[in-house]
Amino acid sequence: MTDQITHRCFFGDGEHAFTLTDPMLAELERLTGHGVGGLYLQLVNMAYPATILIEIIRLGLIGAGTSPEAA
Repeated sequence: MTDQITHRCFFGDGEHAFTLTDPMLAELERLTGHGVGGLYLQLVNMAYPATILIEIIRLGLIGAGTSPEAA
């Protein structure tokens, strides 16, 4: 079993890896005030604020090695 989720895709200026580790998922929960299950339900029901997407993308970029400033 792995403690990270990685997805590679084109974003912005090129292909990037987006990685969320267990500590980053905990950070996402802290920042949004929702558990992972609640976040998932909001996403699949398209009932989420844009700030949640921003945090998911930002943390995914940081987890894949992008500097926090660039992310």
